[in-house]
Amino acid sequence: MIRRSIDDPLQEAWRTSFYDENHLSHSTSPDLVASPAQLRFMVMFEPNQLYYPCSKRVYEEIMARVQSPFLGEMYNQVWARIFKLVEAKIDDPDQRSFLIELLNIKFRHETANYDIIPSRLEKRLYKLFVVTTQIEDPLREEKAEVNRRAWELGQGESFVRAVNAPPGPHHPAPCFKEINVESTRRHLDATKLKRLFQASVQTGLWAADRRPLTMEEWSEIFNRPASGEGWENLENFLLTPKNDLVGHWIPRKILYLTDKAGELVFDLAVIRFLISLGHTVILAVKSAACYDAVYLGDMVNDPLLEDLIGESELITDPRVTQNQLAAYLKNDPPFKIIPDGTMEKLNLLRTSVTFARMFKEVDGIVSKGLDQRRRFFQTPFEFTQDIYSLAPGEDQALSVLFRPRSSKAIRFSTADLRERAEKIIAQMRQAKRQGHKVMFYSGIVGSIPGETETAIKVMTTFIEDLEKQQAGIFVINPSTFFEPGMDADDLMFMWEIVQRSGLIDIWRFQTYQDIERSFVLMGQKVPPQWVGKDSTFSTGCTKERAIAAEVQKANPEMQIIGPDPEKFLRRGEYGIGLFHDTRLADLYQL
Repeated sequence: MIRRSIDDPLQEAWRTSFYDENHLSHSTSPDLVASPAQLRFMVMFEPNQLYYPCSKRVYEEIMARVQSPFLGEMYNQVWARIFKLVEAKIDDPDQRSFLIELLNIKFRHETANYDIIPSRLEKRLYKLFVVTTQIEDPLREEKAEVNRRAWELGQGESFVRAVNAPPGPHHPAPCFKEINVESTRRHLDATKLKRLFQASVQTGLWAADRRPLTMEEWSEIFNRPASGEGWENLENFLLTPKNDLVGHWIPRKILYLTDKAGELVFDLAVIRFLISLGHTVILAVKSAACYDAVYLGDMVNDPLLEDLIGESELITDPRVTQNQLAAYLKNDPPFKIIPDGTMEKLNLLRTSVTFARMFKEVDGIVSKGLDQRRRFFQTPFEFTQDIYSLAPGEDQALSVLFRPRSSKAIRFSTADLRERAEKIIAQMRQAKRQGHKVMFYSGIVGSIPGETETAIKVMTTFIEDLEKQQAGIFVINPSTFFEPGMDADDLMFMWEIVQRSGLIDIWRFQTYQDIERSFVLMGQKVPPQWVGKDSTFSTGCTKERAIAAEVQKANPEMQIIGPDPEKFLRRGEYGIGLFHDTRLADLYQL
């Protein structure tokens, strides 16, 4: 947990206990809870601010330290759902009594202090039910049934005719000066897209067997105006023209947070249409079963869904690197599926590294359902991406809300980083044309926590001296290309493109003698935290030393100068978004 100034020790103790009791503290559960650096891929918060994965009202009720009737009602709703599940799935009276009492003991224990988030309570009770009964997915059959009903609705002739019926006249969107072919195309695409989204929130239609809807009934649903004032933003996001003459819409990368079974069938229809418009869609599902929420197993256990997802790419690695993610998004197919790392309502503190990186990389988030809406909209926190929330409104009309990304969010997409890398490579080519030798200098930048500014000055000072002493060299110094907002993922991705360009003649790794020389030039003694350090202390340099060895195999004339390769052993892996090794996080108590 981030160290905080304590104005009220008793309240701070209660807050610390809240994070611990809900298993939301990275310091006590580093393998389960996202680090502050990982969380910043998704959430904008101040250095001493703590994020919580619930609505502001739930958090404030817990912080009030009273037996809140509001929380009590939410806890009772959780108990009612788990009790109903036991009643429906356990036939043996003795086993049922045992399980209800076991769950009741757990329920009373977890709610005794009114300090648990309702969704965390629900997850624990549900998981206890699953572990005790060994029923991996208690509602598998029910979910398959509602998926079948939704599919039959979507395949009905009345639906197909209604969703494809020609719309009436239109006024051109602001991006068009007049009604023309392109403005008409946009009107048609927007109409169909809105109709598909409207169908996807009609959850009551597949909740139980009922007669098919007529075309007129579907048309009545599609003619209901969307509420929430977010549709125009979503339409502009998805249907921005490439230019005035040719082409379709600017392609977007969309992280699509689906909600429940049945609804997913229409979500997949939306996704297929988005892909036909040129977009890439990443569908996020739960990692394990939790009531009727869509989870990874549904995609392989339900033959209907398996058929509907078709040739999509399933990304199951929970810790993909930035390079791997870029490769996934660059390659076909344009439809990908990832588990979010959780088995509960949206909880960004418990999501996987892959989910966090995907959240950071896409162009926008489409979120379905009221539960996820509360986590994005009924909160004081800002996010790093534009959020478009779609859910049932009054009379089951489509409700669309829009929350723009934080004005403080600095985003470096893989395209941005590639462009920066190509500019550096162009400088290297120019230097070689002028007869210079190109040297790449690898050194400590952020591997000593809190010393990044000093590290940049150390590197810059040494290289300036090096260029004075050696004629005809062009030194690439990573510290001079550092920009605020860049994290280790960004830098390593950008620099690997440069490093594998084949243009490096000399790859020099920082030694302790280099560091000593820099401090002498700066007129300072070497600070204690820098004594004995060299590039082998850097996680980035450790990775770069391996890359250098691979590059040298392809380019044997390249020289490698610096510490012996066998000394690059002390560092292992970055914490996501960090500049230093994961093992240093506990050491420095960040």
